[in-house]
Amino acid sequence: KSIELSMQVIAQNPKLMDLFTAHINSKGTYVASHSSSLVYICCGISRRLDWVSTYSFSKLSMVAFMHDLSLLPQQEENVYQLNEKARGNEKQSKELELYKTHPELSAKLASDFSSLPPDVDKIISQHHEKPDGTGFPFGLTEKRIHPLAALFIVAEDLLLSLEKSENISEDILKFVAEKKDLYSSGHFRKILNVIGASVRKPDGV
Repeated sequence: KSIELSMQVIAQNPKLMDLFTAHINSKGTYVASHSSSLVYICCGISRRLDWVSTYSFSKLSMVAFMHDLSLLPQQEENVYQLNEKARGNEKQSKELELYKTHPELSAKLASDFSSLPPDVDKIISQHHEKPDGTGFPFGLTEKRIHPLAALFIVAEDLLLSLEKSENISEDILKFVAEKKDLYSSGHFRKILNVIGASVRKPDGV
């Protein structure tokens, strides 16, 4: 339902629809497949947190569909490598510096459409931030990150970690264990906890 509602909003904006169509018809299908998967994961986590308003689902869905719309074709083709480089201490090449501007550029695209729910542009602009301040483009810490942005950040991190998973439940628990220090405070900790609880058996095994 959230996907259907989001696509209705996109379809009502010809410029936005043209932009989205250009991405899903490009050589790769990264934006379309990645975005659709994110909608399901984000809304599932939101429900487990009892953040169950249609408004929250709508915001998360629109963010999922719009957060990477400013990526250039060559960036889409190398997005996994660019994400890895952005997380590390690799020397800031021009390519990487340009990639790190895409949250702001995508947020600007979103802010140009008045029919979108409030805060969609803010959440998009923060979707690569980290609670310890090591993210980009602003280096925000946990207290300055929008709650739905925190949810989106963890959800996308989870999705990327499961790209080649052969045992989803086992790999989700591995993700929770590996991320417990990074996502150890505020909304991030709550989000990580409900992800872990979603696959743990009642006896905690």
